Amino acid sequence: MHWILWHVEGYHCIPTDCLFFLIDALAGVLLAVLLLAWPRPIAGLLSAGFTASTILALLISLTVGLFGFKEHIAASYVVLALVVESIALVVLLAWTVIAARALPART
Repeated sequence: MHWILWHVEGYHCIPTDCLFFLIDALAGVLLAVLLLAWPRPIAGLLSAGFTASTILALLISLTVGLFGFKEHIAASYVVLALVVESIALVVLLAWTVIAARALPART
């Protein structure tokens, strides 16, 4: 969603936040690749933390503004982002627990 917002919806023109949308999009892809290539609990925790921070940044932007930019709930993809990222956070946390239990016990 951040890539679409940055590339298609014009968020690359926001003076203070444009770079953060691009970084968020790229970091999300890198973390997805990390989860596939290195399925360890720490990768799940990093991804869950990233997702939680993305949700928090959106909530801050919706309430008091973030770096001089205040988002509106009616803007493109805001509600969808909150729903999808919240689901992703729950899935990532569950995945992390499953991955931790799947590790062989240390001797």
